[in-house]
Amino acid sequence: MLASSTTFHRIHRAAAATLLLLLCAPGCTDEGETLTGGAAGSTAIGGSGGSGGSGGDSGGGGASVTCLPDSATASLFTLSADDLCAVAVYTAAGAIAYQQPTWGAHGGPLLVTQGPGDGEVTLARWTPPNGAEGEMTIATETFDAKIPAGAFAGAEALDLGFRSGTAVSYSNAFPDTSGELVILGGASAEERYPVNGIFSMLALPAAGGDMTGRLAYTGLSLLGDAAAGTNGLYAADDCDGSLLPGADPACAAPIEVAAWGDASGPVVSDSQGNAFVVMTNFAGDQIARAFAGAKITEGAPPTDGDELFTLDGFGQSLAAIAPSGAAPGIVAFQPSDAMSFEALDVLQIRYSASGQAITAQDPPAALLTFPSPNTPVALITDPQDRLWVGVPVIDGGATTTTFVVLTRKP
Repeated sequence: MLASSTTFHRIHRAAAATLLLLLCAPGCTDEGETLTGGAAGSTAIGGSGGSGGSGGDSGGGGASVTCLPDSATASLFTLSADDLCAVAVYTAAGAIAYQQPTWGAHGGPLLVTQGPGDGEVTLARWTPPNGAEGEMTIATETFDAKIPAGAFAGAEALDLGFRSGTAVSYSNAFPDTSGELVILGGASAEERYPVNGIFSMLALPAAGGDMTGRLAYTGLSLLGDAAAGTNGLYAADDCDGSLLPGADPACAAPIEVAAWGDASGPVVSDSQGNAFVVMTNFAGDQIARAFAGAKITEGAPPTDGDELFTLDGFGQSLAAIAPSGAAPGIVAFQPSDAMSFEALDVLQIRYSASGQAITAQDPPAALLTFPSPNTPVALITDPQDRLWVGVPVIDGGATTTTFVVLTRKP
């Protein structure tokens, strides 16, 4: 039996989304040394941190941070990477169910849920307090995304970053998984694009910061086409505030970057613009591919990428820390068992990156192990190349979330 109804809900929603919805087609030790180096229905709950907005880094920033002792996180997980340490622990009153958070422009995790009203979605911006501990504030905004009756909001919301707007999606119920990508801005849904079965999204700003960029996503069709096609990684480049070229011949049309697997999985990037994607096969395995920054950036043509690993099962939580100097990059991934749907331990895949290729240095190995089986976590990285691990905490039937922030030792 699963640990709680929330855990059950999250695992089975993730499995259903992956396997059914898309079917159709610096110097720190454990002793604590120092490292150097407007919408309707807006509410806020939680601690003393900020309550949304835009810009700014996460709490606990500054010129130095302090590694926490192992005891600070021992009840949550065991960290198997000697070159990483925990530097912050934040609690939150909210629970993360089937959603996959992204890093929001406000400086913290961003999540989306459907409702409360018909056709609506609610964005929740989790903001950490200053310092290395405390309670996160959760600010919510509700938008009329005009989701049709019977359709389901996607698991992610994504601040584009290279221009204003937050992307959300919806898909109709299987077997008709047609839907739309909706860019929310202000109090209304300003842009709408037909598409089929979007599962996970990634924003890639263009080099030079010229307010353009690329939206990449896993799904079943090109942007602008709601008919189900091949499961794959797709991309659409921004052109004067639109993700479709329209009548401007200078604007590129959306592309299929690469197609593989039977059902879509997560797509993320590191701070250098390298992208990582996991796709699932109905045979019970999953294949991860990596795309070097130069090959996935705005204007880049289709490419197969580089195979990173193959594992049994499926998975939703994926994040990446970019290489730094002689230190390799780290992909963190939590697989789930294909038969029981139970969340397994978080794995690490060390990688090197050149302008044209991503290379795995070793097979997947343990990164985080949990005291209780079937502990589904949320993984994201922030602009400081720190890994945020959101762990569910169950107390008397109520579920909250604790985020642990991991960073490199120098």
